[in-house]
Amino acid sequence: MPRRFCLLPLALLAACTAPGTTARMVPEPVQVDRSTCAHLALHPDPELAAGLGMVVDAARAQGFDGQVAAMRGEALVYSRASGFADAADSVPVTTETLFQISSATKYITAILVLQAAEAGRLDLDAPLARWFPGSRIAARGTTIGDLLAHRSGLGASYVAEEYTNADEAWRAIDTVEFDAERMGSFRYSNDGYDLLGILLEKAYGQPYETIAREQLFGPACIDADFWGEAPLTDPARVAWPSNGFPDNLTGRNYGMISAAGLLMTAEDLARLQAFVLSREHLPDEIRDALFAPRGEISLGQAAYGGFWLERDGLGTVHSARGAMDWGDSTYLNTYTECGLVLAITASSGQVDDGRYFRDVIADAAEAVLRDYCSAH
Repeated sequence: MPRRFCLLPLALLAACTAPGTTARMVPEPVQVDRSTCAHLALHPDPELAAGLGMVVDAARAQGFDGQVAAMRGEALVYSRASGFADAADSVPVTTETLFQISSATKYITAILVLQAAEAGRLDLDAPLARWFPGSRIAARGTTIGDLLAHRSGLGASYVAEEYTNADEAWRAIDTVEFDAERMGSFRYSNDGYDLLGILLEKAYGQPYETIAREQLFGPACIDADFWGEAPLTDPARVAWPSNGFPDNLTGRNYGMISAAGLLMTAEDLARLQAFVLSREHLPDEIRDALFAPRGEISLGQAAYGGFWLERDGLGTVHSARGAMDWGDSTYLNTYTECGLVLAITASSGQVDDGRYFRDVIADAAEAVLRDYCSAH
């Protein structure tokens, strides 16, 4: 994985709308109508709570600061906050504390791109020349689908972190070296997902943040925040990571927005996945494209914005994930054979053996889930 983590195809889509300009986007707040969200309240499962509670307690003894939440169907069956949100260990983490979900942001971006394609705003199979005219990436015949599947040959230069102007950002990405031999095969790419965020802004003529709130977070009753908007130094709102947020990277920039910059709670991550999985909310074509295997990799199978894994005793697991070198780490795991979603957010970095706290929690939680799922 790069430094920063870290089922059928869509039919041919209708003609896309004209590209817009995205020079400087200024997002405006979009209010979530919480009156429609009452069904998302916690309905605890005592058996699951007992097992996962012991997992969280053991992790806290190792220094875990974070949250764990679980959904079964559309029911939130477990939610727990642990530790502290500030460096002085004086502000407790709550279930409403926001954590940077880092590269799990790519999963949200993939959903938004598929929604735009379903609406006819983007064509996944079309070359990028229409959106990035005169670019080297367009000349190579790269498509939006290639960017989604990490098949463009681009890597993780993080060059877009230096830019607040979308056109300057994509031109900078276009100058970085790419691996010609990896075109058409998997190469994990932050740069590719930076381009997808810019594409969304061009397609809608709106900032990425507004698109996410209007197209996904509002309908899903999710209260997320974004890099450049969130009050990163306020532990009452945002968990401070173990190594601190970098001072030179706290403003809105195109290296964070759509690849690594979302801030969410574990509850809202789990609710998001329940929303995506429910057939009442998104067309089957979006789910089919989102979850289609896109090629074998060391983890298992790549998918748009996520991965497919095999877990002993639990079967097939879909995983969106992220980790930052400054301490945040996230899992959004869907145990398909059990019908259970597990979301983990953490800001406390790594344990002595080098594992992120997301892995400490997930490894122990899966031992609990094997027994729970076999009994249910």
